Amino acid sequence: MEREQARNRARRLVLRMEDSFQDAIVTGWEPLEGSFNLPDPNDEHVARPQQ
Repeated sequence: MEREQARNRARRLVLRMEDSFQDAIVTGWEPLEGSFNLPDPNDEHVARPQQ
């Protein structure tokens, strides 16, 4: 039962985040991976290409 409760809470949290931060959902990012030339490649998830 505890596992099911955790799943339900996680599902609700994801739905709330998606609803609150609709601009944060990014698709089609795969071709950009590794193209920012940042000093720390682990920071790429916060980089935003200029539009």
